[in-house]
Amino acid sequence: MVRISLILTYTFGLRVHETLSITLGDMDMDNLVITIRQSKFYKSRLVPFNQLILFSTILS
Repeated sequence: MVRISLILTYTFGLRVHETLSITLGDMDMDNLVITIRQSKFYKSRLVPFNQLILFSTILS
């Protein structure tokens, strides 16, 4: 779990709090974006991702 958290934080450029607050509902597989809720200054933002990055993260 720690390894996946570190990979997500580094790959997507997230803050530690943002990484720990991601749920499966925040991941939109159709549009390939992750919704980061209440990040810095309590704003939400969308982070695009590539399926290759996602699958390599899950499989590692």
